[in-house]
Amino acid sequence: LIDKLKKKYPIDENKIYGALLLYRKNIINTWQKEEADLIKNIASLLSTAFSKEELYNELKKQKKELENALTQLKNAQLQIVQSENMAA
Repeated sequence: LIDKLKKKYPIDENKIYGALLLYRKNIINTWQKEEADLIKNIASLLSTAFSKEELYNELKKQKKELENALTQLKNAQLQIVQSENMAA
């Protein structure tokens, strides 16, 4: 099924989060336009949510890296001050 979707809707494979599959039991007719529009809107909102989650996780990672760098800088500054005090 995923291969069929990839052929019909070519997208960046690195950004595939999943597939939204809908099934209507005992209903033979096709989806109404309003129903299809609603499904597209839901899929769009899910895609946006996943994208924002990815950005949020990247920001958390960068924040941690910056906090570690700040800690290292503070430690280096403290060592310099201590060295200067000992030299004086």
